[in-house]
Amino acid sequence: RFSADVPVAVNGLEVHPDAVTQDTEAALVRAIDAHGWKDSQSGRRKQDFGPKVNFKRRKIAVQEMLSFPVHLHQLAQIMCQTDSSLGDFLAVEAACLEYVEERGSSIDFHTDDSWVWGDRIVIFSLLSDSAMCFRNGPRTVRVALPRRSMLVMRGPARHDWQHALLREDIHGRRISVTFRELAASLLGEPQHANAVRCLLASALQVGFSPCVRR
Repeated sequence: RFSADVPVAVNGLEVHPDAVTQDTEAALVRAIDAHGWKDSQSGRRKQDFGPKVNFKRRKIAVQEMLSFPVHLHQLAQIMCQTDSSLGDFLAVEAACLEYVEERGSSIDFHTDDSWVWGDRIVIFSLLSDSAMCFRNGPRTVRVALPRRSMLVMRGPARHDWQHALLREDIHGRRISVTFRELAASLLGEPQHANAVRCLLASALQVGFSPCVRR
């Protein structure tokens, strides 16, 4: 239904088609489903790995943080191999979201928090083709998200544009896996120093370190 050849008209947005092979996708979906889902909003189900963040009060809790499972470690390595500019990406948070057409799953227009999350956000799309809508004032752009593709948002695409997934763009079942890094400004806030150290140590422990080029 969607073409990977549609030009991306949002500065700072990149779509990498076929970032994941069919066999890898099948293994990932089995591993994700085996981990268990929790009900979320707007017909979605979710799995969260990383800190508990209270965005209004600007608090970060790491005491009950779930560690990254092996399959997300493997997907992060694919991320680095697909886009060499992400070699220094330290993912401290990962979110799996399930969208199902029959449930009317969607997510409203929003911009991810920039106090705790950094400049780059990476999203893998599994199981079905879809599309993401980007909105900046009166301008709206619809970007194809082919099955097994990887989307990278940075710069203006990350901060100036809101993004959404509309229910009419969900066909069958879709699973997204989103990786986020820490905001650079957070590293200099002394009240969050312990949480930052814990998050960076956890990211390094599961292998989210710069990719080694051979």
